[in-house]
Amino acid sequence: MNIETFKEALPFLIKAEVPAMLVGHHGVGKTEGTRQFAKDNGHFLRIINLGTQEVGDIIGLADFMKDPKTGQNIATKFMIPDWAKELLEYCQANPDKNGILFLDELNRARRDVLQVVFPLLLEKRIHATIFPKNFYVMAAMNPNTEDYIVTDISDKALLDRFCHIKMAPSKQEFFKYARARGFDAQLVQFLQDQPEMLQAELEAFDLSDVKPSRRSWEAVDRFLKLKPPMHVARDVAAGLVGGVAATAMFKALSETDKPISAKDVLSDYPKFKKRIQSYSDAKTGGRLDMIKFTSDSLQEYAENNKKALSKEESKNLAEFLWDIPRDLSFSLCRELYLQECTRATIDEHSDLLTDIANKRGMKVKGVNSEK
Repeated sequence: MNIETFKEALPFLIKAEVPAMLVGHHGVGKTEGTRQFAKDNGHFLRIINLGTQEVGDIIGLADFMKDPKTGQNIATKFMIPDWAKELLEYCQANPDKNGILFLDELNRARRDVLQVVFPLLLEKRIHATIFPKNFYVMAAMNPNTEDYIVTDISDKALLDRFCHIKMAPSKQEFFKYARARGFDAQLVQFLQDQPEMLQAELEAFDLSDVKPSRRSWEAVDRFLKLKPPMHVARDVAAGLVGGVAATAMFKALSETDKPISAKDVLSDYPKFKKRIQSYSDAKTGGRLDMIKFTSDSLQEYAENNKKALSKEESKNLAEFLWDIPRDLSFSLCRELYLQECTRATIDEHSDLLTDIANKRGMKVKGVNSEK
């Protein structure tokens, strides 16, 4: 992911509460890109190099609590470090902005330091101090290649909390950055003419260790519900569940035969009518699995809603019941009649049940006799 795409993705990651993990070679803009994002959007950024930290630097140091009457020590209490105090106060004073904690050099941290990072990721908490919703944690590290002396982090429980982003900025992004920072024009021109001089060749790496889990699929769901641009969604999904799983997911989502939900039927059935009729056509094979999905969705909707359907919703539901195979329609009508939400609709269209019953060789006088 290049710098611009990363800065495009970060607002969605923050809103979805998915911590970003930037993985890349030194000097590719992991820290600087985050600093630019924070400055451009008015967020507060605090960078901590975990490779130089001890446990007390992250969670603070303990102090004695004294009995107000006797002055005797009665307990201990951890006092939060200065970085935490700054972020906490900023988040409380600026609820429309974010306080971002950037944990740099994650895989150069001592293992005991890594352990105390967990509460920050899981609960946005240090001991009894809980950070507001607009507090965001992200991290960065170099790849585990022979180019770097790093700790081999194999703790899946820790890594599974992050969206792993391989930082690969384009050369043009660097030239643009250099001009904005006032680099000597001749130097910029030299690097443009000989781009191979921009950075020494380093060992290639990938993010093949990223694998799907229940937690990471939940993060994908939160992220996709925010409707990010597709190129951003693909990169982020791959960083959460891995490239193979992400590719399979987007392939499935792009297929035309997407399940039709209860909301689709009730709010805009004419839009889906031809598909339902196609799924119900036994001559062409049909898709009874898709009809069953929609029927189950309608039943679940009726069970969880007490308010009667509107006139338009009732009309749409009746059309759906007429269009699907009679056996499935009969079963669904019986279930929907038991629910307060849809009972009036079934009563209003009792002729549907009569038609179904006649085709089944039955004689009915009304809905109640069919229950």
